[in-house]
Amino acid sequence: MQLFKTDIFDQKIQLYVKVHYIGNSSVDLHYMAIDEKEEIALTGRGRLVFVQAESGKPISLEQSIKEKLANA
Repeated sequence: MQLFKTDIFDQKIQLYVKVHYIGNSSVDLHYMAIDEKEEIALTGRGRLVFVQAESGKPISLEQSIKEKLANA
C-alpha cells in the first residue's frame, strides 16, 4: 500500500476496488482512496487466494465466479 497522506483518518473517503487479474485460484485486487478534496489519499493492492478449509491448500475458482468477477 502506498499512503499519500496521513490526515485521511478524520475524513470520509471514497474507496474504489477493481479486479486486476483473475488466476486459477486467486484474484489480484487494486485499491484507491479519494479524500474529501478529491485527491488520491492511498493506493494499494492485494491478492485473495481461495483455499480448501480442511487442507488449507489452494482450490480452483469455479468458472461462474471468474465470469462474475470479470464483469464486475
